[in-house]
Formats: sequence, C-alpha cells, structure tokens
Amino acid sequence: MVLAAAAAKPSPNSTNLAIVANVMQASHESKDIRANLIINPASMFIRAGLQIDDEHQLAFNAFFKKEAEPAFQAMDRDGDAFELNAVPGIGCMACQVGCFSIAAVIVAVGIAGLSTLTVASTVVLAVASWAGVAPLVALAFVIALGTIIVQGVAKVAEAMCEWVGAC
Repeated sequence: MVLAAAAAKPSPNSTNLAIVANVMQASHESKDIRANLIINPASMFIRAGLQIDDEHQLAFNAFFKKEAEPAFQAMDRDGDAFELNAVPGIGCMACQVGCFSIAAVIVAVGIAGLSTLTVASTVVLAVASWAGVAPLVALAFVIALGTIIVQGVAKVAEAMCEWVGAC
C-alpha cells in the first residue's frame, strides 16, 4: 500500500489548503465568483495563488467540477447557514486540489522515470515540501506510487492525500 511508504505522518502544505478554502468560501458569498469558478476553476485558483500548469488546466477543471459538486450542493441547500467545514469530504477535496500540480508532475515522470529520481530531484523536493517530510521519505513515497501513476493525476492526488491523512 502506498500509505506504508513513510513512517512519519506527513502534513500537507497549509497554504494550498487555505487557497482552496478561500476560493470556495468566496464562491459561496459571490454568485459571480461561483459562476466563474464553475466555468473555469483553474483560472480562479491560479488568480488565488495556486500553481496549475497550462497543460494541466483542462484536467484540473474536470477534476474540480466533479470533486466540488458536494460543496456546491451544500451551498445551494444551506444558504446563509452554509459551513464549508461541514461538507463531507471537503478536507480530502481541498487536499487533492492543493496537490494537483505536484501529482501532474509525478505522472509526467512516469513509471520508467521513477528509477531516476533522487532526494535532490525537483518533484521529490516538491512532495517533501508539500507534505512536510524529509526528502528521503518523499522519495520512498513517490517510488511507491509506481502502478498508481498509470491511473492518472486524480488517482495520484488521491494517493497523496490518503498518505497525509486528508482522505
């Protein structure tokens, strides 16, 4: 199991989680922001400070629209009483949105590229920084992703968030 790749319990980057929370809360408070978020989530998150490469924006948009649906339903249902933290799975969704770009880089490395990674590799350092773990722990985790990589970015993001305990 991928989760067994690291002994220490990592903790995801709180900046990315805060960006997700702020964008979602703003979309609740402003119909214009919500409309723009539904049309082009990547654009909204980039403006808020999340990094999403151009080549991954379409995949991010599809991923976000699917994952954010429960939050949008709760916004509609609860109105002024809406509480983002009360939405089931919101922490998992926020984590996955926050690590999507790193997951995309891991997928781009591919299974064949895993054997070339070291503790000094950019993607390994990105995972270490995101999860708050040592590069050696991040390297072990990324290598353990092996077969999951072929399932795509969303699956890698899910595995990353399971690893840190957000999903």
